[in-house]
Amino acid sequence: MINGSPAAGEPNIRPNEQLNTQFGTVIILDVDGVLHPIRENGIPSLASYDDVVARANMPPDEEDSIASVVDGEFIEPCMRELKRAVEQTGAQILLSSTWRETVPQRRAVDDQLVAHGLPISAGCTPRLSVLRGGRAAEIEKWVELQRPQRWCAVDDLDLCTATCNGGPFLADENFVKVDPELGLTPSNADRIIQLLQSR
Repeated sequence: MINGSPAAGEPNIRPNEQLNTQFGTVIILDVDGVLHPIRENGIPSLASYDDVVARANMPPDEEDSIASVVDGEFIEPCMRELKRAVEQTGAQILLSSTWRETVPQRRAVDDQLVAHGLPISAGCTPRLSVLRGGRAAEIEKWVELQRPQRWCAVDDLDLCTATCNGGPFLADENFVKVDPELGLTPSNADRIIQLLQSR
């Protein structure tokens, strides 16, 4: 660590994720395309384009602030299914989304979780270079460090097929693929519950 920031190649792990933290059952969660549907360009499909543009043109969030959320993000049907999966499995939520990359963004996700009757996230996966395998590698690194008893990743990206750069991919028994045009559905939540209760 250099000046409080991770050195190149060093995992970027939040304080509550340091080694020896006990993790039982964990849902490793993406946000865009999971907690709200998105278009092919990554913009939330239920959000106003003007609202998204206005947020993009805002100055960067201060470290002690909360990132803004626009209408059409963190929608009730998706959040309800996440809550059902968490309640039925006792899982903690760990962020793998790009929303984990700044403190204000993590606070925004946590605020939305709490607003929908869920606990705040228990931490986030480390940030690794795309050249080191991308999101699947970040998830595998966290699992290697933390060794949760049971876990599954939930993402709209297909993390079960080899990446173009030859990085790792996740096993079917640890992954639920969500259709980004729909977000988290009842059948996705059923699959999360099945995977986490079967081990």
